[in-house]
Amino acid sequence: MTIYDIGKLFGESQLQQSQLDDAGIGRLDLVFMAIETTIEPGTWESMGGDGTMRPMGENAIAVTQRPYVHEQISDFLNKPDIARKTIGYALQESQRMAALRTSGQPMGMGMGMGMGTMEVSPGSDQGNDGGEQ
Repeated sequence: MTIYDIGKLFGESQLQQSQLDDAGIGRLDLVFMAIETTIEPGTWESMGGDGTMRPMGENAIAVTQRPYVHEQISDFLNKPDIARKTIGYALQESQRMAALRTSGQPMGMGMGMGMGTMEVSPGSDQGNDGGEQ
């Protein structure tokens, strides 16, 4: 398990509390959604894998995941501009889902469209199923 500080993602953030309230989502939920949909989606508990994320206060998350996924999470969080953009996509998707819930129309996840996934750095142990860290 590794604990990540996510406070720097929101210190200069353009996300308004009213936007979060309108979408019915908290900022930690947005971080979880952004990470789970862009970094090895199939490895997360919510997607049938065994990796987990848990809040640790308002500005940190505890992640249990495979080593190569931890590398990608570190890369993601160390690039705040990219992380904020991805979190913005997660907010847009949450707002879309909230609007669909209100309208009564069928819902579907559109988050992955056009976003791609994080690339594994050369030399990582992606093929090595070496267990969780």
